[in-house]
Amino acid sequence: MGHVAIGVVEAVGTEVRAVKVGDLVVMPFAYSDGTCAFCHESLHMACVHGGFWLQRRRSAG
Repeated sequence: MGHVAIGVVEAVGTEVRAVKVGDLVVMPFAYSDGTCAFCHESLHMACVHGGFWLQRRRSAG
């Protein structure tokens, strides 16, 4: 499928409303929070609060 993950939900937190245990889910390689100006324009890959799963972070210094 490319740069996505697929799986079955095994557990959810108390505030989770959109998925339940046993649901099949597909997750894109990038994540966004849906609140910034880019997200509101459907430009989720440019989210100022987002990033990419398993992205290595460079240490400062």
